[in-house]
Amino acid sequence: ESLAEFYAKRFLYQLTPEGAAAHAGVQAVRRAGLDRGGRLSSVLLPGIVERLEAVRREAGEQPPDGSRLYASLVDLFAAFAELADNAARYMSDLAVETADIAADDERFVNYKRAVFVYLDTFVARFTELVPQIDALVDELDPRVPELLALAAATDTAPTLSGDDAGPLDALTRRWAGVRGWLVAHGDEPSVAEALRVAMLEALNRILA
Repeated sequence: ESLAEFYAKRFLYQLTPEGAAAHAGVQAVRRAGLDRGGRLSSVLLPGIVERLEAVRREAGEQPPDGSRLYASLVDLFAAFAELADNAARYMSDLAVETADIAADDERFVNYKRAVFVYLDTFVARFTELVPQIDALVDELDPRVPELLALAAATDTAPTLSGDDAGPLDALTRRWAGVRGWLVAHGDEPSVAEALRVAMLEALNRILA
């Protein structure tokens, strides 16, 4: 398994239920040369904090407004998905690009310098904000089944059986994806911790 394949599987579609199909689509786009490069979007991190705080504020209302809650959750999941997608693409591209450029190439020296600053800045922001994100998720988690059901109830549609639960299953899977980013699974670290370690290893390789 290549480093690029590892990053793709570990980070890319953590929040997407249709991950396998989407991954196949991305591979087809890459073969066609149509994809865009990834990036470590540090601006998304405070945005995720803001969206979690918006969910918390709405959850504190008596009673919470299901429509506003639904909109806040959709925004939150979209921001997490963008962060995961961009991080996977960037780390995968970084591994490929550093392998393709000769070590004594002047481009490589300049590139390494720029990447070091870029990674170092993101790692600092990531290390600062992930504990805050984790704390907000932990605070909300006990009420999540209630909140997701309330949000999903605002988007139901008529069915013959009359038992449509709206997008509850999709919302539940996406919240599980958020938790999966922050919580370790058995002997495996959380996705956030694995990404942090991968970035630190990349910094060490650049310094070598």
